[in-house]
Amino acid sequence: DYMAEMIGASDFYINRILKDFKEIPGHKEWCQKIKQMFSTLKEYVSNNHKKGVTWNPNGGDAKEVAAKIYGGGAAPKAPAAPRAPPSAPAPPPPPPAGAKPKGAAAPPSANLFAEINKGADITKGLKKVTDAQKTHKNPELRGSSVVKEADLNKNKKVAAPAKKAAAPAKQPPKLQLVGKKWSCEYQSGVQDIVIEAQVSQSLYVYKCDNSVITVKGKINSITLDNCKKCGIIVDSLVASMDIVNSQSVKLQVNDKAPIVNIDKTDGCQVFVQRATGLDTEFVTAKSSEVNICLVEENGEYNESFVAEQFLTKFVDGKFVTELYEVVG
Repeated sequence: DYMAEMIGASDFYINRILKDFKEIPGHKEWCQKIKQMFSTLKEYVSNNHKKGVTWNPNGGDAKEVAAKIYGGGAAPKAPAAPRAPPSAPAPPPPPPAGAKPKGAAAPPSANLFAEINKGADITKGLKKVTDAQKTHKNPELRGSSVVKEADLNKNKKVAAPAKKAAAPAKQPPKLQLVGKKWSCEYQSGVQDIVIEAQVSQSLYVYKCDNSVITVKGKINSITLDNCKKCGIIVDSLVASMDIVNSQSVKLQVNDKAPIVNIDKTDGCQVFVQRATGLDTEFVTAKSSEVNICLVEENGEYNESFVAEQFLTKFVDGKFVTELYEVVG
């Protein structure tokens, strides 16, 4: 069965040869001959070695058996092997068994494996610990076995203090008009910045800290970017007011502002007038602590918060998002 399986397995490679080299003469005949040889070998094994190669345990001397097979004469000699070419020297004879090559030291792991191979005898070289040497049986040894704290800390390396990150270079404050764009940058602690604006101009406020900017007149748009604890007072806006990447900022609109965009901002308070600011639209994204204050004519205001939590659920075949109200 085993030989039948192997012959079947050889068909895969024989078919590959027939397929890839079918136009080259000789390959087809070779494949036929080798399949014939495998079949003949299977037949021979089935007839003579059904359970493997058998040996005669009571056999005689090899020379006597060979003499009987070959008619009393000596067994035919095998043909002599061809001589090696003169240019190739014969290899040196193998070293005797157990001999170590000269100058070659044993590998470092040789002794370790030799000890491991001893098995249970490996512990014979260990010294036995007597009761007098055990601290739990000899109270006099307990005082000497305590490790002092000074010894514990003796080899400890003192960690070097972490280096503080270098503070960013302070940029000079800037307030200028380039074309139709006002730039107010790097202002810190300035509470009286005043800009006389025109309807065709815009204002860009960048990295200001603890400052108040007053925009007089009607301006097209204002952008507040990366600012902290800043306030913007504007009379009127034509387009939009954008607050981005800022913290703890305030906006006061004295007249009208069509839309206020608040993005990635934590802490924003917007004051709009009841008389003129009821049409203002507020768009918020990724922001927190956003409050809208509606200022009355007497100066008092009512504060409303912008929702931060929403509930999304599957209703009537689609997902619906609504304001999440906490009860209690």
